[in-house]
Amino acid sequence: MDGLIITSASNTVQDVAIGGFGSGAGVLINGGSATGNSVVASYLGTNATGDTASPNGVGVSIAGGASANTIGGTTSPDSNTISGNSGHGVFIDGATGNTVAGNIIGMDAAGAVALANGGAGIGIDTTASGNLIGGTVVGAANVLAYNGGDGVEMTATAGAGNSVIGNITFANSGLGIDLAADGVTGNDVGDGDPGPNDLLNFPVIMSAIEVAGTVTVDFDLDAPAGDYRIEFYTNASGVDPSGYGEGESLTHSYAVIGHPGGSASYSTSFAGFAGDELTTTATEDLGASYGSTSEFGAAFTCVPLN
Repeated sequence: MDGLIITSASNTVQDVAIGGFGSGAGVLINGGSATGNSVVASYLGTNATGDTASPNGVGVSIAGGASANTIGGTTSPDSNTISGNSGHGVFIDGATGNTVAGNIIGMDAAGAVALANGGAGIGIDTTASGNLIGGTVVGAANVLAYNGGDGVEMTATAGAGNSVIGNITFANSGLGIDLAADGVTGNDVGDGDPGPNDLLNFPVIMSAIEVAGTVTVDFDLDAPAGDYRIEFYTNASGVDPSGYGEGESLTHSYAVIGHPGGSASYSTSFAGFAGDELTTTATEDLGASYGSTSEFGAAFTCVPLN
C-alpha cells in the first residue's frame, strides 16, 4: 500500500511526514496526467522531525509517464528529508523530465548523522530519461550520503539524458553514480556503447599539480562530438573503495566547447591543495539544458610541484 497517490496535475505536497508504508511508496506520482506536481518541505521515511526512521518501501516514486514534477527545490524551505526507507529514497521509473533538487537523502534532517535508505539514494529505471538530479544554481544540490546502494543508480533499462549535476555524494555503500547498476563501467574507445545515459565515458585525470594554492589538472575526454560540463570534486572523507570516487564537494566546473569526438586532452586550473582527492564527471551540455552524465572517474591525488 502506498501513502499518498497523485495521478493528476499541479498538486503540492508540503509540510507532511509520511512513513510506515511497508513496501509501498510514501508518495507515488503516477501516470501521464501527473504533471507539474511538487513535493516540498516534507519527511518521507522519517518522523516529523526527520531524526528517526519510519520506513516506506520507497520515499517518493515517479512512474508511468509522469513528467515535469519537482521533488524539493533550490531554497532551504523546499528541501525534503527522504531517508530511512527500506528501498530507494527516490525512484523514477518510466518517467521523463522530472527534477530532484535540494533534498537530504540518506541523512537526518540536520544533515548531521546517517539515516540511510536501504537502496540507492535515487534509482532510475525502465526508459526513464531526461530527468535532472541536482543542478547548477545555488541550492540545487542533493545530499546523497550513507545509502545502502549507490548514490544515483540507473538500471540497464534506464534511458538517456539523465543529468546528475552538482550534488554532494559520499559514504554510500555503492558508487556515487552507477550506470547499469553493475559497478564501475570502464570507458570504451570512441564511446560508442549503448546503455543507460549511453554509458557516457568519464573524464580521465592525467595529472593534478598544485602551486601556491592553484591546482592545474590535465585530463582526457573520449566522447562523441559536442559540448560538455566537466565537474571536479574533492573528497575530504576519502574516496570510494572501488577507487572511482564519489563527489563530496564540487570544487570546479569546466566547459568543454566543441569537443571534436573521440579522445582529446584538456587543461584547467582552480583553487586547491596538494593532497586533495579529485574525482570528475562529464555531462552533455545542450545549451539550454543538460543531457547524460557519466559515472565518476578514477580518483586522483593532487601533488605539489617538485
